[in-house]
Amino acid sequence: MSGDSVINRLVGGKSNSLSISLRKGADMGKGNWITGAISGLVLGFISSLGGANASPILQGTSTSLTGINGIDVGGVLYNVAFQDGTCASVFGVCDTAHFSFTTQASATAASASLLSAIAGTPFDIMVGTVGCTNLGSCAMFTPFQADAFSFTAATAGNVFPSAFPGVPDLVGLSSGPISFDMTPVNAETWAVWSIAPTEVPEAATWAIMLIGLFGVAFVARKARRLSGLSAA
Repeated sequence: MSGDSVINRLVGGKSNSLSISLRKGADMGKGNWITGAISGLVLGFISSLGGANASPILQGTSTSLTGINGIDVGGVLYNVAFQDGTCASVFGVCDTAHFSFTTQASATAASASLLSAIAGTPFDIMVGTVGCTNLGSCAMFTPFQADAFSFTAATAGNVFPSAFPGVPDLVGLSSGPISFDMTPVNAETWAVWSIAPTEVPEAATWAIMLIGLFGVAFVARKARRLSGLSAA
């Protein structure tokens, strides 16, 4: 006995209707799969615009690190530049209002993220950060508080293993008079932070996203139409 005759006997000669329904169901499943796939691609594209998952980008040359762009600090991307001088000459005015981080917790988090960004790069093990010529370490100051007399900063201490084997990098606190000048100090530099500008997608990028959105709408509409025919 053939498979077709069994289906005919079981459904009372309505195998064609069953076949059509199964085929519609398969088409709907395919539509839902395509919708999900396109939606995932579009959502992934939109998420990538934020750049939160991008790797930090070193600034300068192969032997001189002037800054780092795209450091994630608490879910926000920052750029940092390294500069010598006094607090006032670097920040314009040496007071809390001119600092990117204004609490010990946030400045400490930024210093930890800075060390993470440097880890694994050539500057993690060699001299080259602007303001640091010491062969043993480089302390990068992120100030978060200042008054008329002194400043307080979180410090990202990058320790070179060639000078101090087995000694890890560390984050600490430092303070000093606002007149303190780092220029003649060969193991310290200021870390000047700023929020990284948001990238605006180019016209071609927007076009790709719109095509994806139109594709999602088309497939969803087709799936609803097939669902209505199946219900009928």
